[in-house]
Parts: sequence; C-alpha cells; structure tokens
Amino acid sequence: MPEQPAPRRKGERTGKDDMKKSEKKTIIWAIVTSVVVVAALVIGSLAVLLPDLFKGGKTDVVTVPELTGKLYDEVKDSFAAQNISVKITQRIPDNDSAEGTVLSQEPKAGKTVKTPLEIEVTVSEGAREFTLENYALKGFIEVKLALENKEVVVLERNEENDDIAEGMIIRTTPGPNAKVKAGDSVTLYVSSGAGEKQVLMPNVVGLSLQQAKKIITDNGLLEGDAVKEVYSDKPKGEVLEQSEAANTNIKAYTKINLTVSKGQEPRSKSVGITVPQDREVTRIKIVQDGVVVHDASHNKSEGAFNFNVSGNGTVVVQVYHDGNLAQTVPVTL
Repeated sequence: MPEQPAPRRKGERTGKDDMKKSEKKTIIWAIVTSVVVVAALVIGSLAVLLPDLFKGGKTDVVTVPELTGKLYDEVKDSFAAQNISVKITQRIPDNDSAEGTVLSQEPKAGKTVKTPLEIEVTVSEGAREFTLENYALKGFIEVKLALENKEVVVLERNEENDDIAEGMIIRTTPGPNAKVKAGDSVTLYVSSGAGEKQVLMPNVVGLSLQQAKKIITDNGLLEGDAVKEVYSDKPKGEVLEQSEAANTNIKAYTKINLTVSKGQEPRSKSVGITVPQDREVTRIKIVQDGVVVHDASHNKSEGAFNFNVSGNGTVVVQVYHDGNLAQTVPVTL
C-alpha cells in the first residue's frame, strides 16, 4: 500500500499557508506605496497651483493705490504696512512733470490683488536739459523759433549797434554753454541797427551782380530781400538800378535792392516743317540749341506744320524723323 501523509496537527502551518501570507503582504505594501506616491503628487501640484494654501501666514487682498502724479519719494515707503513695495523700473524726461513724479504704474490703480505686492513705476527726470549755443550774429527769428520748439520762453530786447546788422542777435542771457530746459527764459538782445552812423552809398550800376553785392557789404550796407530781373539790351546779370542813389549818405546797414538784366527779350519766328510722305505716320522731334522743344507724331496727310522758334541772334534747329537726323536749319531771329 502507498504511504499515507501524516495527519496535520492543529495549529500547524503548511508551506502553502506561508506562501499566501507573503503574497498578501506584498500586495498590501504595493497599495500603500501607490497611495503615498499619489498623495505626494497631489500635494506637490497643489503647492504649485495654490501656493497660498501652504504659506504659514495669512494672505491679504488689497486695492492697488493710485501713485501716478505723486512724487516717488513720498510714496515709496507709504504702503509698507500693507505689504506693498514700490520699485522704479524706468526714468524718462518729461517737460510737464517735476523730477521724481510718477508718470505710470503697473499694476494700475484700483485693481484688487493679493499681497505681497510690488508696484513698478516710471518716474520723470524732469524737463530735458540742453546746452545753449552761441547765437551771436544769428537772425532773431531763426533763433526764436529754434528755442520755442524746445519750449523755452524767449524774451526780446532791442539795442542800437553800429557793428551788427538790424535783426541780428548781439548776445543772450544766459550766455553760451549755459544749461537750460523747457520753461526756462532766455533773453535775446537784438540789434536795431546803427544809431546815427552814416555811410556813403556806392555806385554799383553797370557791375555784375556778384561784384555789386560785395561792394555793398564792404561799405557797411546789406543786400536787399530780393533781386529784380528784367529784359534789357545789357548783358545778363549786369546791375541796371539800385534802390539808393549813388554817392549819397545813408544809414548804415540799410538794405539795398538791385535790379539786374535778364539779357535781351527773346524774339520768335515761325518755321515751316515738312512731314515725310513716304510713311503714314512719322515721329518728329525738334531740337533747338541742344534742347528738345518739340516731340510728337504727325500723319503724312498734314503735309507740313509751322513751329515757332524763339531766342536771340542765330539759333540752330535740328529736325529728327523717327529718331534719325533729317535736317539742320540755322534760324536768324
């Protein structure tokens, strides 16, 4: 007979029982470990998304105060008790605001935010300074406009001066190289011309325009505002008239206006131009003394057309047919 296993005593464990118990422990530990890992991930996510939940103290909610238009030095520490700090992020020139004035802020006033809060502000450097140039001997209007464009207040004072022409600046207050800014005042002392100083008016009629201008300025006088040009038998550019009579005493720095010759008045003459008959249409170009004075297409049915030539003396007219020189015609005017 086969051998029978010995009966198991009460309370005695078999190998199977030990194996089942070990498996149960492994499963339990796996479950516990998973729960711990998941809990850690959840807590970590909450710490990132909702950091206030993990802070030791209480987080306050405040309304962002209005800082714009106030001086930075007056507000920088005013809100420390509310856990609000103020930080300058930019300084810029501003002609309308005193130095240190808050021009803008971020976040804007009136918003509801949590503390701690840092308000970033842009602060005025005040009006932009610039160095005053040496404006002596420059025109009053030119300098006045330049300074007013920089928002400087310009004051004018007139003085007689034998050496500086009327309307020119003698000096300024403050002087050259002074630092000024928008809103500051600069006084321009402007020459009203010579007092009783008299000079002899030279005769410049018959001279070239350039010669006349030089003689005028060399004699303590000024060029006029404009030069009038008229046709005459005199060569082009020759002075025909002067606004003050020659060899008379006149006030120094008087403006002298001149009239100069434009040369002879052009004459005109009609010249007949024949249209080629060997083609239906011809482009005819007319050149007078190197200048194109006519360029158009003409039908052979026209036969011919008249063209006015203007100038003085003898002028040379060249006629081109479709880009090719057809004839050269001298015309006496």
